[in-house]
Amino acid sequence: IPFIFNLIKTNARYAYLYLSIFMGYVGMLYPPVGDYYRYVQDFGIYSTLSFSELSLFFAIKTDFIMPIFFWVLGKVGCDPGITRFLYNFIGYYLLFSIFHSITNNSTYNDKGKRFFLFILLMLYVSFRLFLSRFGLSTILFVYGIHRIYSNGKYGWFFILLSACHHFSFAVLFLLVFVARNINFQGSKRLTLTLLIISLVFVSDVISPVLNALSGSSMIIDHIFYYVDGYYANEYYEDHSLKFRLMTLFSRLAYFVPLLYFYINFEKSRMAGLINCLMLLLVIVAPFKGITGRFEGVTQMILLIYMIRHFYHNIVVHRQLLRKIVLITGVFICFVNIWGSRRELSISNENKLLLPTYYIVTSTYTEDWLGTHVDDKGAPILDF
Repeated sequence: IPFIFNLIKTNARYAYLYLSIFMGYVGMLYPPVGDYYRYVQDFGIYSTLSFSELSLFFAIKTDFIMPIFFWVLGKVGCDPGITRFLYNFIGYYLLFSIFHSITNNSTYNDKGKRFFLFILLMLYVSFRLFLSRFGLSTILFVYGIHRIYSNGKYGWFFILLSACHHFSFAVLFLLVFVARNINFQGSKRLTLTLLIISLVFVSDVISPVLNALSGSSMIIDHIFYYVDGYYANEYYEDHSLKFRLMTLFSRLAYFVPLLYFYINFEKSRMAGLINCLMLLLVIVAPFKGITGRFEGVTQMILLIYMIRHFYHNIVVHRQLLRKIVLITGVFICFVNIWGSRRELSISNENKLLLPTYYIVTSTYTEDWLGTHVDDKGAPILDF
């Protein structure tokens, strides 16, 4: 790792590839609990299906990439752990590709600033973010955004891919289309006014509309489940006060880049997209389940915006803001690790210190799952 970090100072592309592989190992050794436990169960189901049986899922699921992915890997005899490796590897490789693209400037090469921003990026992004279906869709979407606003190719393809991997990104697909075709660069005052209007009026409209549409389609019912179902209410009540405090504190990772954005506000198409995202967040603010998800996407885009603006602005930024950003990043990293403490206590992450052979051959067997994970996917602790 020190060797890789030294290469990152020179912005060597293969250094990011090596680090992505390492983060893939981190994902592979992470225990299959929570959503990942359900993924293991789904993996077992999909791997036993014939192609004609698998095709039936396409009639009822709009986000079909994960079933196909699991089906292919299962048919060639892969262990479910390989999915966590590939998800984390792909997620981090796309994230590092964005960072490399931003800092790969032949006319301005500040190794110190590059390394500071890289450490900042690693602090803000949870080591297990991309293991989930929504997490990987987030980086697919953000990578597509980066390609579009950098005049690169295939940006819309990655945004479409994110929607096919998680249905909620269809909303964001439409949002990007609107932001690209309508001038919503605005100003701080206009944006703030729109946000206040939305906060006051829109919360009383969405829930009745979804109630009226409930049962009309599986997609509407799925959205309703997040807007006014378990994930909007009982999900947070079922968890401890510590969990709710952790969730609240982790949202600081969203507010600090937002503060940076508005302090350094500039009229651009990227600013127009962020304004649209902020408006969407206020529209869905009364609904905790869906708000948290869209906040995560907005946070990632704001983080990339902050890194780009910071690196290409040669003038030294406000030292106080720079310290706040760094201290918040350290705090968020601590919160992410603390929030995973139960999972890490039963994980195989200690094998990262061993040769690669012991990492790639590590697996969580059915017997292990029966002993360490309950039927809801929660870790069983001995203390």
